[in-house]
Amino acid sequence: MRVLGIDPGLTGSGFGCVENRGRAYYKLYADTAVPPAGLPLPERLAVIRNFTLEILEALKPESVAVEMLFSHGGHPKTALQMAQARGVILEACAAAGASVVEYAPRRVKQAVVGAGGASKDQVARMVARHLNLKEAPANQHEADALAVALCAHFVSARQNDTR
Repeated sequence: MRVLGIDPGLTGSGFGCVENRGRAYYKLYADTAVPPAGLPLPERLAVIRNFTLEILEALKPESVAVEMLFSHGGHPKTALQMAQARGVILEACAAAGASVVEYAPRRVKQAVVGAGGASKDQVARMVARHLNLKEAPANQHEADALAVALCAHFVSARQNDTR
């Protein structure tokens, strides 16, 4: 199964595609959509939407896993910006006919690291371990997107486990 994981953000949205073959997981793709900061908000959102549509067309994932909104209460502007990026990503997925699942950040960390309160560095290192990479992804958006994709794989595997 091929899963595209997405870590939404207005300044950078991470995309990571993971495929499983048997019990092994392979990184097929990782990149970040980075809209130019000087663009007006509607155009920045269009960059993210168009990037999402291009990746969906190129990779043709069976499922898309999107990280849910997480923001500390003291940063409402950040939450609003993330929500706008998530909105255009979800709309692009719907327009492309993609099947979408959503996971809370703590759920992703629990699935990938084994601890819901894991640090970003721990997540990146475990992503590298699960995907048999020589080193952890340097780009945090891409590491998070790959973690979201892995979470979807692990949840699906548990649901399909007939032991």
